[in-house]
Amino acid sequence: AFKVQTPEAETGKLVVRVEGPDSACKATISDQGGGCSQVTYTPKQPGDYLVHVTLDGEKIPGSAFKVQVKPNLARDARAEGPGLSTATVRAAAKFKVYTKGPDAGSLEV
Repeated sequence: AFKVQTPEAETGKLVVRVEGPDSACKATISDQGGGCSQVTYTPKQPGDYLVHVTLDGEKIPGSAFKVQVKPNLARDARAEGPGLSTATVRAAAKFKVYTKGPDAGSLEV
């Protein structure tokens, strides 16, 4: 999500278009008042995206914005073992974490 701030006197049409690997990714714009709009979009695929923002058909400064969407690695991981439900003082609480995929990321405990 991000916000777009326009001068309050500007009442033009704000349009946001998301371009990338997830061609069905649509932006939702909600007016926050005072010239501020909240924009949200939820890409379903990782990759490089361009976010185009226009006001009354004119690009706003900096548009199109480059966004790199990274994979959600946590959804491909699971943990199991007794150390996740009980532990004893000064004894190792053991459990295993399983990940999958070529880019499993790093693990922090």
